[in-house]
Amino acid sequence: MRFGQNIHQYQIVQWAPFYVDYQLLKWQYKIATRRAVNYDDAVDLTDFRASLHQELSKARSFYRRKHSTLQQSVQTLDEHHRISFTGGLEVADLTAALVELRAFAKQLLWFWLINFDKILSSLRKFEKDLAVSETDLALRSKSIDELCRLDNLSSELNSQIDLNPSAKIASAPPKHPGEYISDSSSKGELVAIEQDDASNLKLHV
Repeated sequence: MRFGQNIHQYQIVQWAPFYVDYQLLKWQYKIATRRAVNYDDAVDLTDFRASLHQELSKARSFYRRKHSTLQQSVQTLDEHHRISFTGGLEVADLTAALVELRAFAKQLLWFWLINFDKILSSLRKFEKDLAVSETDLALRSKSIDELCRLDNLSSELNSQIDLNPSAKIASAPPKHPGEYISDSSSKGELVAIEQDDASNLKLHV
């Protein structure tokens, strides 16, 4: 499968150890099926399912840690934003922090998309009943909330300060959190994965 063969292209390099190990799970499934054929027995997926649980837990724990960091950083930035015009954080620093945090939020959503959407979907050919849990959907929603909050902060800051156009924060109009699920950038990510187009994919990360 092309996605599985090229999955390394879709990973954020520094986070690579925390992705679900698709190749390991695929290998374990093949071992189980070969053993069943050799011994003329039913396929025993005990090891596969145990590893799947372990891999999802690994990715989920990492996502939670990163989201906690994001949430705390956004809260701190919001507090600085409210005092920035009375001697607090310099506007240039605030702008840079907003841009950096927004990029981090998008990376986190991308990590979720690969592990709990694309990899899980690919594994359904082995385990048909696999589905994204409500817990994992809730984790994604929280990150979308933070991204929405950052966009709103960017728009609010731009409306309050008189900067040169080149110095202003590039931001779209404020969005409702649900809009991030179906906006054009998300569609672009999905299309890039389906078409195995790494160069196009990088434009959306």
